[in-house]
Amino acid sequence: MFSFFKKNKEDSSIEVPEWASFFTSDEYSVFIKAVRSYFDKLNLRYTIDDGVVIVDKENDLGFNKLGLQNLSQKCKQNDIKDYESVVTDHFETMIRIHKFGKEFEEIVSDFEKVEKYIGVRLHDVEYAANLKKENMIVREFAEGVVAMLVFDLPESVMNIKPEQIEPWGKTIDELYEIGKRNIKQNCAVNLFEEKVGDHKFWFAEADHFYATNFVMDIQDYPQVVGKKGSLISVPNRHIALIYPIHDLEVVGALNNMLYLTSRMYEDGPGSITDRVYWYNDGAFINIPHRIENEKRVIAPPDVFIDALNELGEAGNKK
Repeated sequence: MFSFFKKNKEDSSIEVPEWASFFTSDEYSVFIKAVRSYFDKLNLRYTIDDGVVIVDKENDLGFNKLGLQNLSQKCKQNDIKDYESVVTDHFETMIRIHKFGKEFEEIVSDFEKVEKYIGVRLHDVEYAANLKKENMIVREFAEGVVAMLVFDLPESVMNIKPEQIEPWGKTIDELYEIGKRNIKQNCAVNLFEEKVGDHKFWFAEADHFYATNFVMDIQDYPQVVGKKGSLISVPNRHIALIYPIHDLEVVGALNNMLYLTSRMYEDGPGSITDRVYWYNDGAFINIPHRIENEKRVIAPPDVFIDALNELGEAGNKK
């Protein structure tokens, strides 16, 4: 599934905005034309401004403002001749989602009817920051990432609001456990090992929105946890990367993983974070990095350096 979008401005007949910089000029033109064509057929008045569609009246889609980032990334992963069908399918799905959502509101207070829909999903912290507290229930999962309680509906994911859980008589802890269990049971992940460059990485991959939930239960998969834990990243909703730490090969693997994670984060769809974490004894510790003078600078925390030193000492004793 994972692929690398590349910025390509070789055709300058139309200016490609920064938010869609992975498109060529031709691709962007076809994408925007497909979006405009869809709304024109609905006879809706709309504007497209900086990656956002704004509709000026109520409609069956259930929104007045919609970002195009994920849809554009989805199109990029398809042939240009299929953009129109991808766009149409996307918006037609939204219409079905809006209709189901209205019906779902009538049963949302009945825990027995909605229990099977409860889930947990990882999001970047900025996504949560853009929502009002009364519209979400979140916990910090790792630096820059939160675990959000959601309804995993047949064709959509909806945030669970604090007011909605009041009639259920359940604690937040109970709901998180139910949500994690439901996703694990209902949303299978393809786990495989693949060599990229000089290092082998584990990939947890899926077409659904919950591939990254795999790292919530990483302790249940000993093959992906080394004697000093693992490097892990969750660049977007469809994939998690894991590198078991057994020896000092982790130093080279970290550089490789930072590059892979950065590209997958840029590609999306459903980007979460370009951070790489050290998983050890149940904790996810961020390994800070930045680009300086076109070079990547890594500033690992002292506890991670201590672990590397222990690996080095163990290697010297052999």
